[in-house]
Amino acid sequence: MVGVEPAGVGIKTFKFRWGSCKATGKLEFNWQIMMAPNRMVDCGVIHELCHLIRHDHFPEFWREMARVMPEYQQCREWLRDNEVVEWM
Repeated sequence: MVGVEPAGVGIKTFKFRWGSCKATGKLEFNWQIMMAPNRMVDCGVIHELCHLIRHDHFPEFWREMARVMPEYQQCREWLRDNEVVEWM
């Protein structure tokens, strides 16, 4: 478990991202992530939860990701390869 709790969770349309962590602690997810395999959804949620601990992508952030989800690299590659692009 990550060990944090978001201030709120929302769903919206992002043109180029799977999710976002606001400075207020609210997490927002692109509605398209629900079409990804479950483990990729888990990775996206864990990623944003880890931003409640570290609001950057410095090595400490990735160590936290690895602590919670040791196989995050494979998920990250899948999410990158299947990136969100505006299609409407």
